[in-house]
Amino acid sequence: WVYVGGAIRTAVVSSPWSDYSDKITEIQMDSGITLGKRAFQGLSVLTSFSIPSEITVIPEYAFADCISLNNVTIPQTVVSIGTAAFRACDTMTEIDFPSSVVEWGDSIMIGCQNLKTVQLPSNMTEIPQGMFRDCAALENINFPDNLTGIGNNAFSGCNSLAFLDLSNTKLVTIGSSFSGISSLKQVCL
Repeated sequence: WVYVGGAIRTAVVSSPWSDYSDKITEIQMDSGITLGKRAFQGLSVLTSFSIPSEITVIPEYAFADCISLNNVTIPQTVVSIGTAAFRACDTMTEIDFPSSVVEWGDSIMIGCQNLKTVQLPSNMTEIPQGMFRDCAALENINFPDNLTGIGNNAFSGCNSLAFLDLSNTKLVTIGSSFSGISSLKQVCL
């Protein structure tokens, strides 16, 4: 589907269910269906979604602006997560990314206001730019040992981060990743 109008949290797309974006609370997917770009973007009252185990790609903006989405399980079959796939999923408080993911888009979790805890896979080597930008409640993140790079603005605006332990990583490059974090008190490299 294509973007029609609006902004973050109010985006409108050309999906057949966009007229029902404030009514759809649940989605069930049968086998044989794949997710397309902006598949469920803007479904403002969607609360949970179980991604079927046959899904390998979560495309860009797939769940963007689903502000009530609080429960997502990403199966080990997913190898790619697109740009802003979970943008502004404000009710989500935690997410666990499986080790099967090898392709990461930018700004995947941007603006998830209540995201507190993130589990990154141990095989992740780079955190893309803007991945957690403006996730104001983010407090806990465990950095993988194989991490070599953190993109620009990856954690900008994460005002609840107080401690970053990067000491066990293989970090080589850090962009302007941590700007605007007023609560940051300690960084271990």
